[in-house]
Amino acid sequence: MKSLQKASIVIDSYQNEPVKISPSSSSKFPQSVSQQQSSSSSLSAIKNTPPNSKFAISALAGLASSEDFKAVSNKLRNSSTQNNGLARNDSWRTYDLKNSLQTRMLLLIKGRRKAPIRLIEPSWKLLNSIDSFILVTKESIYAYLGKFSNIIERTKCLEISELIRKRKDLCFRSINNPVIQIDCQHLDEKITTIHDRLLPLIEKLDYNEGTDREEFDRRFSKPIDFNLDDDDEFYEESINYSNLIYKCVLDEKSTDLNHKADLVHLENICGRSPRHQILQNDQALIFDYGSEMYVWFGKNVSNSLRKKTVEAAKDLWLKGYDYSQCESNPFGTECPPKSNQRPDWCWFIRVHHNMEPILFKDKFFNWPAFTLNRSEAKPQPNKVPEKKGHRVVKKDLSAQLNLFPVDVETDMINSVPSLPSLTLEFISLGRGAGDTISDEDGLPVKVVSLDWQCFYLDENGQQIELNQSDRNYLCSGESYYIRWKYRLTRISRNLKTGGESRFSEDHGGRDRLCYFVWQGKHAKNTKIGLTALNSVEKLRKEGASQIYIEQGREDPVFLRIFQGALVIQSGQRKDIIYASNKQKIYRMFMLNDTESSEEFLVELDLTFKNLRSRMCYIFINPGDAKSKIYLWFGCKTSDAKRSSTRMFLQSIILKDKSKEFGFIPNDLDNSDKIDIEEIEEGKESLHFMEIFNSTTPSSPVSTLKRSSKSNLQRDVYFSLLDDQRPYGFQLRLFQFISSSERIFEVHEIVPSYLPSKNDEKIIISYPFVQSDLYERAKNRPTFFLIDAHYEVFLWESKFPFYYNETKSNRNAVNDLEEDRDKLIDIEKELRLESNQITGFMNQLWLAERKCSLESTLAYCHAKNPAEPPKSYVVSAGLEPNSFCSLFPTWIYNDDAAKLHIQDGRKPNEQILVQEVLSQIQDVNDSVYSYEYLKRRPLPEGINVLCLESYLSDEEFEVIIIRASVFQMNREEFYSLPTWKQKIIKQEKELF
Repeated sequence: MKSLQKASIVIDSYQNEPVKISPSSSSKFPQSVSQQQSSSSSLSAIKNTPPNSKFAISALAGLASSEDFKAVSNKLRNSSTQNNGLARNDSWRTYDLKNSLQTRMLLLIKGRRKAPIRLIEPSWKLLNSIDSFILVTKESIYAYLGKFSNIIERTKCLEISELIRKRKDLCFRSINNPVIQIDCQHLDEKITTIHDRLLPLIEKLDYNEGTDREEFDRRFSKPIDFNLDDDDEFYEESINYSNLIYKCVLDEKSTDLNHKADLVHLENICGRSPRHQILQNDQALIFDYGSEMYVWFGKNVSNSLRKKTVEAAKDLWLKGYDYSQCESNPFGTECPPKSNQRPDWCWFIRVHHNMEPILFKDKFFNWPAFTLNRSEAKPQPNKVPEKKGHRVVKKDLSAQLNLFPVDVETDMINSVPSLPSLTLEFISLGRGAGDTISDEDGLPVKVVSLDWQCFYLDENGQQIELNQSDRNYLCSGESYYIRWKYRLTRISRNLKTGGESRFSEDHGGRDRLCYFVWQGKHAKNTKIGLTALNSVEKLRKEGASQIYIEQGREDPVFLRIFQGALVIQSGQRKDIIYASNKQKIYRMFMLNDTESSEEFLVELDLTFKNLRSRMCYIFINPGDAKSKIYLWFGCKTSDAKRSSTRMFLQSIILKDKSKEFGFIPNDLDNSDKIDIEEIEEGKESLHFMEIFNSTTPSSPVSTLKRSSKSNLQRDVYFSLLDDQRPYGFQLRLFQFISSSERIFEVHEIVPSYLPSKNDEKIIISYPFVQSDLYERAKNRPTFFLIDAHYEVFLWESKFPFYYNETKSNRNAVNDLEEDRDKLIDIEKELRLESNQITGFMNQLWLAERKCSLESTLAYCHAKNPAEPPKSYVVSAGLEPNSFCSLFPTWIYNDDAAKLHIQDGRKPNEQILVQEVLSQIQDVNDSVYSYEYLKRRPLPEGINVLCLESYLSDEEFEVIIIRASVFQMNREEFYSLPTWKQKIIKQEKELF
């Protein structure tokens, strides 16, 4: 009231003051007296306003007053005066180009991870069957899903097209027209069927059936004989290289009116997807994506800087473009890589802070967005407070099923992982050869390796023993059995020193045998079975033990047999020998972190995405006389890791010069000719980057223009170059699962070759592989917590799914041939049938999920109470790059992705755990109508065991139009026996 009185006093004093009008100003302000009268009337209106008004004094005064703008009409901007088609007095429209307003925009969605969106020429000739496209006009939106497009492209195409329709973004302005979806995935191969389906779309893209039909048939009937996943990966890696970003700098104190702004080329950001952090309120930036140019202004940018920035952007636009040094041309293959003028279909637009279009947001690597889909709840006006005790029946699912979060302090933070140990003949061998263990009597004994042999089966099923120079090389497409002969020797003490005597090995027991059946991840089941049968015959004769080992889960006992010289190659042995000599293709190897006697080298696919900043790699191609051996060191690798990689190269690869590496036989004296070059991450030479192009497939329908140039894309493998934090930590992996006794538990997954406590300095940078997650999740839904020190991820799989690591790449021709004639896969059919889970299992998953979320949040606070690390939820098949980079290699699983996309998840999505928990809480607190609760599927998080508790009190008790649902109040209903409640809920379809 005091503030209102003061405001009235101020207004009264202002109005009571006499107004003096000079003769010179009387002509300019003839309406001053009328203004005073108007103000007096507005003041009286304010005084008559009730005291409980919600409007401010200034707002009431503005609403009550009447103003005359005729006197200042000559000062308003006049847009009628034209200068070369542009408004002369409008300082903003002066810099508009004809490219700022488009009536037809064709968007290409292509990629395997983020699937970036690019504006391309609106021509039907750029359409193909391997990607997805969106055509946006003023009246309609077409979403074309190619027949062979992947699940990421298809999902993003539908999502973006729907967002454009809702927000009327780009050039779309219609109100009622829906998105026209053209899905060709399930169409037959007849070109007539494809033509008829695409006809409404291609007619919008200047298609003439009379003159263009023959070319259409030729383009869409062309066979696809290349790997589609590799083509999508290459496009996503290379298209960002053409990105150019400038910062506009202006000396606003300069008195020169013709002074232009300076464009600063941001080299650290160019050539990659920009981060959202570069958008600062006081900056003006220019984003040049070739066919798109955005002039972005922060909300605190001055008008002078805005004007000069648009001038500079216009000059940059009119200079044309030059992408002759890039692998991909953002304008497409139909346009030249260099020109003095940009096509008319390109887009030039000013973008203001918080008003960015969808096409601009998609260019960023981490554009913030709230991605949770809130459940639809019935609004409750004039909500009456509920009586205590009536709604307590709507229990939390986890509490109703007696599932509770784990004790993170005891079970996770302070738990000590158990070291790997192999037990043979009831004796734990520890880490194998050279390790001291205890025998049956508890006496100390030493494991001594006596001899070992390596066998494999060729194509004819013949058993072949590898010689001493080749037995250290295993292939992922084969299955081997290794015959290991060892002895447990008693340790004799030296009487003088008290240490171990040098005669200890002479006091050993009997010789023992063990057969290790090693299964490559790409080996056929028939070969694995035949290898196991051959070893079984040996077991019967020799009385040996047998151990099965999968690739990626090698035990220390197995690794020590090779004495730190094991090399695991990709493919089959017959394909590897001399392959490098003939094709002159580089091969990529990674040395795993472990003890020196357990080291092993693994071959990876030669691609950018397999690089990691915490790892060292060897690139070798000795079949070419001019080739070098490259040692690539990640920016976060330790000195010990670099030293061990150099040592392995010198002592194993260059010393033996095995033909398995492509070395030419009988040429052992040319070791001095091999040149070794060490490369640091971020300082790669052009010659090094060119080796990645040797295996890149050529796509006849791709939008890429490939050249001999190359560029290493940091975002593909989530490089840590820009991260200044130390990375001397080891990942931890936990699995949340409910036991058969319905107890929610957590188990830590320990790497198979975890270093011993005596070697604490050894840190395994990438201790886990992708199969550690997917193999455990293929039988039942599960949750994994991955502790990456600075971040914590909760990986979830909602349904069991078929996981086969060998079928990781899409090949359109092979897929079609397999679908025509093939036998029924019993295992896959059973897994697909297991996806039809019961309602109780779905509720159990929801309860386990809530416990996992709460345990994850508690783990973060217990790990660092002062500054807990951020925790995110990721879905199987839709993992973001930041998560995939925690593993040495990662292959996206389309089967898992489809299941989670159907459930509303999005590719590359990571949601804060707090947001997911708040969504669950919102569902529990919401009230739904009776008709809504009968729908299927229900919103995620609803407890189907007590659907009646989500009804409002009015619908539960009172008869509105129809009879009430239960025709009784809550007290009467919940006082009934459980079996009777169940019958009533079944009658009302609420069970």
